[in-house]
Amino acid sequence: MRVAIISLAKVGQQDGPALRALHARSQPRLHELTENPAEAELVIFTDLESGGHYRSLRDNPLPKQRPEDCFTVYHWHEPYGLLPGIYTETPRLRLGAGRYRAGLYWPPHHTNPLVSPQLPLPAAERPWLFSFLGRDSHPVRKTILRLPQVWQGKRALIEDTGAYDHWKTTGEEREHALKRYIESARDAYFGICPRGLRKPSIRLFEMMQLGVCPVVLADGYVYPEGPRWGEFCIQIPERDAGRLWEILADRETEAVEKGRLAREAWLQWFAEERQFNYVIDRLLAIRARKPHWPEGWLRGLRWSLRIRFTDTLLRVDHIREKLARRRA
Repeated sequence: MRVAIISLAKVGQQDGPALRALHARSQPRLHELTENPAEAELVIFTDLESGGHYRSLRDNPLPKQRPEDCFTVYHWHEPYGLLPGIYTETPRLRLGAGRYRAGLYWPPHHTNPLVSPQLPLPAAERPWLFSFLGRDSHPVRKTILRLPQVWQGKRALIEDTGAYDHWKTTGEEREHALKRYIESARDAYFGICPRGLRKPSIRLFEMMQLGVCPVVLADGYVYPEGPRWGEFCIQIPERDAGRLWEILADRETEAVEKGRLAREAWLQWFAEERQFNYVIDRLLAIRARKPHWPEGWLRGLRWSLRIRFTDTLLRVDHIREKLARRRA
């Protein structure tokens, strides 16, 4: 299939180049890239600029001329869902939810370059029952950071890393932090993956690569299609974050096998050489569905409603965050 990738950002393009790089590494090579959208059977818009409520996307003629062929692959938070496609965080407006598929974090600037499925599986005997190194960016994380590090003779590694800025720290300090993150995960039976500012967490996919059983605390998170998540991933309601010790202590004997299955699932579904084909398969599945109405039908009105709805949610979120900070 011929695919065109269009980056709408005028400067600082990240997602488009990353997606092209995944195509170059794809095995088997099932699809062909073209620079001419007129020749493409599938058009993927990336690096969407949010200015003017995605004015550059709304002004582009292709989604209007070929609505059934235009999609997006979008990994930023709080999407408006103007185009069908793959979203790391699926749009909260569930009307027309068949237009979306959940995806993973894939641009290189989001990933820890030292995380690799080529590392040997962690040792069967580990010092920590669970580990969490992260910043206090959500009430569920605050609860986890307040947990004791020792409980009934078992130990955990819990540390607030708010002083470390992943986006600005460079040099030896950054290298040390990245290495320590991996070592702390591999030395634990369970890797805690709580939501932060938004529901998706790259930790889930890092734990899969490392062969550590992921423990997700993110109510309503939509998992990407493919893996049998229940076989290797433990989901705990956010309200039970304070009970992590007792929940995980009862499941310690499952951890090593679940970690092995997690890595197998990563290699089967999300290995670097498989990601581009995975993306195209998901987009084709969206196109093959039977929608309640054609994609281009009343597009202007539908886009306006989605913008208004999402703006309202963002304002409500802002008020909730301010109230939560005051209560804390």
